[in-house]
This record gives sequence, C-alpha cells and structure tokens, in this order.
Amino acid sequence: MAAKKTTSSAKKGKRASSRSMIRKAKPKKLQSVIRTLEYEVPSGTSYLDIMKDLSIVNRKLFRQGMMVGIESLEFGFVGAPGTAIVSLEVQTAGNSWSVQNAHVKGKALWNQMNDLVLEDNPSISGKWADFKVYLDGDHRDQGSLDVVGSDGVAVTAGEWFYSTYTLPQHEVDPATGLPLAAMISRAHLIGPDKTYQAGTDSFGLVQAYAQSRATVSGEEPHTPTGVQTSFFNLLTDSGSQEPELAAQILMENDEPPYDLDNYPGGAANMVTPVTQDICYVTPTLPNGIINSFAAECGLIAVRTKGYDSDGLEVTAPQLKILVKVMLGEYKGIAATPMGQ
Repeated sequence: MAAKKTTSSAKKGKRASSRSMIRKAKPKKLQSVIRTLEYEVPSGTSYLDIMKDLSIVNRKLFRQGMMVGIESLEFGFVGAPGTAIVSLEVQTAGNSWSVQNAHVKGKALWNQMNDLVLEDNPSISGKWADFKVYLDGDHRDQGSLDVVGSDGVAVTAGEWFYSTYTLPQHEVDPATGLPLAAMISRAHLIGPDKTYQAGTDSFGLVQAYAQSRATVSGEEPHTPTGVQTSFFNLLTDSGSQEPELAAQILMENDEPPYDLDNYPGGAANMVTPVTQDICYVTPTLPNGIINSFAAECGLIAVRTKGYDSDGLEVTAPQLKILVKVMLGEYKGIAATPMGQ
C-alpha cells in the first residue's frame, strides 16, 4: 500500500509540474497601443518617423533603433483639376547587413562619446535619451511630417531631438590661442554626407561604416603569371586546349560580383532609399493600399506624383494616408532591435 501511495504522489507531482509549465507557456500579454497613424501628405517627397509619432499619440517613448513592422499603408484618390492618376511610392533604407551594422556601430560610438561625460556624471542623462537618426540627407533638410488627428490637425508633440555627434577638436585660434569650437554633426542612415550653411552637418552612417572597414582584394585567387604554360599544366595536356582553358579559368569570376569600394547606401552607390511598393489610384479605382513591409528605424519616405490623362506629370493633390503598424510584443507593436 505504501508503494502505491508513493506512486500516486509522484503522479500528482507530475500533473502539478505540467500545469505550472502550461501557465509559464502562456503568451505575453500585449500592451494597449494606438497603432494607426494619419498624415496629410503633399505632392513630392515627404518623410515619416513612425517611432516619433507612436511616442506622441501613445504618450510613451518608442525607441527609434528598431526594425518596425508596417501592416499596411492606405490612401484614396482625391479629385483635382487635370489629375487622372496619382501614384504613391513607399521607400525605406533597405534591410541590408551594411545598413543594420552601420546603425549598430553608429549607436555604439555615440554611447562611447557620451560616456566621456556620463561615466562621472550619470545622473545628467535625459530620462528619454535615445539614439535617433534621419533616413537620408534630404530627410535632414525637410524634417518629418506631423501626425494628425481625424480632423487633420497636427497632434501636439513633445521633444524629439535627432542625435548629435560632437567631434574632438585639436585646433586653436591662432589669434587668441584658445581651442576652436568642436564640430557638431547629426547622422542619416544612407546617402552621402551633407554640409549646411546653418545648423549642423550630417554624415551618412553606411558611408562612414564602409570607410572604417577593410574589404576583399581585387582578385581571388592571386595566380602567378605563366600558369597556362607551366610544367604541370603542360604535363597533363591531352591535346591543344589546356593553355587556352587555363586562361579562361584565370579570367572568369576571380573578382566579387559587387563593387569593391562603394557600399549600396553609401556616398556613390544606391544613394536613395529602397522602394518597398508603389500603388496607383484613379477616379474609377480610388482606394490604394501598400502591403506589409519592414521599416528600418521606423523611417519611411513617401513619394507622391500626379499624372494627367495624357500621362504627363502634374502636381498631385494632397493625400490623406493611414499607416497601420503591426501588432507585437514591443510596447504593443511588432519591432525588433536593429543589428544582425
């Protein structure tokens, strides 16, 4: 009888353990969050900073350095004199390893720079401090669109400063002997560096990343001259083709299938954002939808164009756009940290 009681107790223990595992395996409760953002978009190119606007409408910080899942982007045709077709093109930085790693390195060096002061004075760091960048140099010029309510009025915003780098200064004013002011620069993900007459400069993170890395050599493998007529090649020559065949082997595919020096997204190669989707609407097909995609750092460029009945480009009417962010576990949205 005692043995049976022990077995029964063991079974009860196993059942209790199983129930505990089931409780632990329950999915994480998703936070309540407004995931639909509305914008009034003019003709031409405009920029959206999704994490900025989620922070505004939800009254909490959504960190920018995330891959953000966009469920859809919807818009409709608004009639305008002389406009027969309206197109909407959606672009992002592009989910490449160089974009991801450039952001990670840029953020790490930004933190390292700030630690020169914060290591001894940690309490002065802003409560909502976060690494924030622009999509490209034009985004630095134009800024981001305001998120609006259903009445078209911009939602009242708080502080959203894009991060600055303060570069070490080693030069002095020859007249006074005092150190010159340190140069302050912002950063954008892709495209060439930009210099401004007023305000701060902005440098491209992918371009800076490319300039900081060694690359492969021009030819792999490095072969000595005279391989075609070398002793070992001629020793196995069964006819008259080996020298010519060796020459072809040496010539073909000994260099990489990409540019050695210019990274896509750098200063001289694919300097504009990557198109994710494009949609056309007309008076007879007035509803447009851009399907799901991922936005690096939640940064999106939207390009709108209008065309007349002859296919000639005209100014597009202002569009009302609804951006729906995917549901997920990062504060209620689908987002994962940048980096590979």
